[in-house]
Amino acid sequence: CARTALANRLSTLQGGLFRTAFLRQKSSFVRLLGENFVGCLLLSYIQSQFSKMTQGMEMSWRNRLTGRLHDGYFGDMNYYKCS
Repeated sequence: CARTALANRLSTLQGGLFRTAFLRQKSSFVRLLGENFVGCLLLSYIQSQFSKMTQGMEMSWRNRLTGRLHDGYFGDMNYYKCS
């Protein structure tokens, strides 16, 4: 999954950020900081799209389930048989 691969890359990158800050390697730190920023933006976008897709699937499933239950209940006139 692209989301997992990107999260793993960011984890490794943030370890590199810590190392370069500790060793005071300014040029490497700035480069890794920019790469981390872009990666975090990309991961945020992927996560929001994943959430949107999941919510759409949940809504679709609920609509189908409700439709089937209503069709079964109202289709056979069960509401008259209950009382």
